[in-house]
Amino acid sequence: MSWSFGSVTLSEPGNWPRSVIIIGPRKLKTIPIPGGSPFVIDLGRNVKTLRFQGVLCKSEGSKSPKEIKDDLITQFDGSQPITISSPTGEYDGQYYISRYQFTEEGGKPDQYAYRIEAYKT
Repeated sequence: MSWSFGSVTLSEPGNWPRSVIIIGPRKLKTIPIPGGSPFVIDLGRNVKTLRFQGVLCKSEGSKSPKEIKDDLITQFDGSQPITISSPTGEYDGQYYISRYQFTEEGGKPDQYAYRIEAYKT
């Protein structure tokens, strides 16, 4: 069992996302009504985004957490979709990475908290 983001496989459970948040914005249009409450029209769903959050804290084979982080950043900087797969298959598919963040954990060498936001193609 493992997670993979493109060509980077996270087989160590300590590196897996600790949470997956589904963000489902709505597309709304508001029309002001003089002297009253605005009229709101729901135009349907916008693109659903997934946010993966976790910590890279364990080596994967011969790669350190820093090397894994660098490999992920290299992939995420491209304009092509990447394949994401999860142990359960629930989040499997082609995704565009819309935002990512890696934070070096203070006082903990070679640990990086991550947040990756992606939307399905």
